[in-house]
Amino acid sequence: MKIINSKVMFYINLTFLAIFLLAIDFVPFVNAECDENSCNVTDNKRCYETFDNTSEFGKKKCKCLRGLYELDNKCIGVLRFDLQLKLFKNDVLLIYNEIKPEIRTYFQSIPQNSSNVLITPKYNIDVERTIFDPKRERKPNDVLVLIKLVIWKKDYKNPNDLPQIELDQIKDFLMDYISKSYRYDGANNTAFIHNLEIGDVNLENFLRSFNIKYNNFTCSTSEYNYCFDHTDCTPISGRVKCKCNELTSIDISPQKDLFPGEVCEIGCTKSCYNGGLCRYKDAKFTCFCPDLYIGDQCQINILWFIIAAVSLVIMLTLLSCACGVFEWLYNKNREKQKLIQRKKKDSGDESENDEKRF
Repeated sequence: MKIINSKVMFYINLTFLAIFLLAIDFVPFVNAECDENSCNVTDNKRCYETFDNTSEFGKKKCKCLRGLYELDNKCIGVLRFDLQLKLFKNDVLLIYNEIKPEIRTYFQSIPQNSSNVLITPKYNIDVERTIFDPKRERKPNDVLVLIKLVIWKKDYKNPNDLPQIELDQIKDFLMDYISKSYRYDGANNTAFIHNLEIGDVNLENFLRSFNIKYNNFTCSTSEYNYCFDHTDCTPISGRVKCKCNELTSIDISPQKDLFPGEVCEIGCTKSCYNGGLCRYKDAKFTCFCPDLYIGDQCQINILWFIIAAVSLVIMLTLLSCACGVFEWLYNKNREKQKLIQRKKKDSGDESENDEKRF
């Protein structure tokens, strides 16, 4: 019995030891920071520092590529709009935490409650951020609200599959929807758009405070700008378009077809001499040479090449002339020798004839 109990205790202790060791290994894994190779690139995730006011502040975590919107752990492409409206309430700042989710709920429910056939069946709407700015208004009871809206397609396919909607269309749609959802409670002197209380204001004055535009700050903040060189960023309809400098770099982005200009390899892989400039062209670096220089690395001076070529032509010409003179002298001397031999022969014949006579 003692032997059995000792064996049982041994296995129990062994089990607790194994659990303890697993816990030690698991905790660092949970809190481990990412690196550039640990995030799933095909899910549009990248390793970024966390700047949220949480315990993870400053740590590197896998997040959606800058500019994409994270929804249900998916990174989707969206159009971003900056919407401005006014709440005519003096207690809005006191109940900030209550109104903020109410505003989001109101805009999230628009596609479900609207009957607009151009927008409701196709797109979803969400509030990315809500900012209250009471300082910009003179009246103490008026609070300016800045709402960052995001809109994406319901049949979303990839991050570049964005809503085909113009700014005027979304503006008219929202104003029409707000007008239809407006109601005024005379007993309490307050107005609502659906269940969102907006204060003591009529519909005309409320719509006058309404304004919407594309988010044009997508390139000026690293929150949305994923471009390798932020200067090569172009804001387009509330999103960004990046590209590498075609003259000085190569695009080596991990998802170049979807997100060009994310990672650029800067610098020339070859040396250009005599003031030549290295540029990227036709999938390779090429030296563009200044005037009078040629060659793969601008190493040949055309002027010296011309001088050398002209000198060679002159030398060949002089050599040809010299050969011609030499040939002429040779032929002339040869003819002279022939003439001498002929004269000798003629004089010899004459001597033989004189001897025969005598």
